[in-house]
Amino acid sequence: MVRQYSKLKILLTGSNGQLGSSFYKSTKNVFNIIATNNEASSSFYLDITNVQSLKYILSDFNPDVILNCAAFTNVDLSEKEKFNARNINVIGLQNLINYSSKNTKIIQISSDYIYDGSNGPYNEKSKPNPLNYYGKTKLEAENSLIGSNKEYLIFRIGCLFDYENTNNFFYWVYSQLKQNKLIKVTDDQINNPTYAKNLSKVIMECIMLDVTGVYNYGSLKYISRYEFAKVIARYYSFNSKLIFKVKTEQLNQIAIRPKMTGLDCSKLIKVLGIELLTIEQILATMIIE
Repeated sequence: MVRQYSKLKILLTGSNGQLGSSFYKSTKNVFNIIATNNEASSSFYLDITNVQSLKYILSDFNPDVILNCAAFTNVDLSEKEKFNARNINVIGLQNLINYSSKNTKIIQISSDYIYDGSNGPYNEKSKPNPLNYYGKTKLEAENSLIGSNKEYLIFRIGCLFDYENTNNFFYWVYSQLKQNKLIKVTDDQINNPTYAKNLSKVIMECIMLDVTGVYNYGSLKYISRYEFAKVIARYYSFNSKLIFKVKTEQLNQIAIRPKMTGLDCSKLIKVLGIELLTIEQILATMIIE
């Protein structure tokens, strides 16, 4: 059933992040949307770990849909600040589940880090086995939502990026190469990165069509971080010789990273009838934009 989506009330959490800000810009003239975040200066302040704050917003707005983009996304810091990571990624979502109306649908953003990377690519039925604490919180959050009595929609994504937010792999590569700095990039971490603007459009379409369930989403081809960096250099005419290929172990990262976490997106392609874009096609579009 297709809802009267122009009248849908959508509560957006984490509106100051990559996906939240992209979704709001794409849909503010489509839905009746309240964009909240936990910045003190925000017009609509919301800390999803604060029950009183949450109850007030939910009772006042009574949303039809909650798009939860609030998240603790620093993978390495999650190993050091486990309480904060779980409080935001798990308890925050559980608060949204417990204190929203029984008819409120919740859309949750998950991660390819719920997998161990030993036998990717993965489809939605593949068995999760997170290697790091961040991945464990994302899997626990999924299970909390799936086990609730809510209508839900979960997107599993990897390496989210855009050009307006500085907290992503694309921007790090772009900014470093633009300054002619040497960078070390792994060639053994492989996935299909997710462009925030494209994901925003997919979420909007899923809301319009009232899609439910668990879905993978990403770009068309599986690519290593090193290959991704080389494509960025080529499309922006940077010096690719500044990019040094290394193995994950050489970076001495705090959190263990899964290697091959490519996501099979055929389920979503079939449901929406969409075509995925390659990283090259996405960067070409970004340059135009």
